[in-house]
Amino acid sequence: MLTRPILALPVNGRKWRLATDASKIAMGAVLSQLDEAGQEHPVAYYSKKLTATERKWDIWELELAAVVWATTICRHYLRATKFELITAKW
Repeated sequence: MLTRPILALPVNGRKWRLATDASKIAMGAVLSQLDEAGQEHPVAYYSKKLTATERKWDIWELELAAVVWATTICRHYLRATKFELITAKW
């Protein structure tokens, strides 16, 4: 990516936001922070192709698995902090 949103360095004390999504093929997540003006700046992008077993799961199970997977990957950023979690609307 050469245009916004370009990855930003994490800043201590800023609010964290973790957005996750899943489909029958893959799951993904975006870890971002909000600046003083409330604008979102991505810190990291993550994606994972589903296994054959995971592809058999219902979509609600995949959405939950995406949350567990993403919070595990981002645990070094999110440990002992409050963060906003954004998932698919039903």
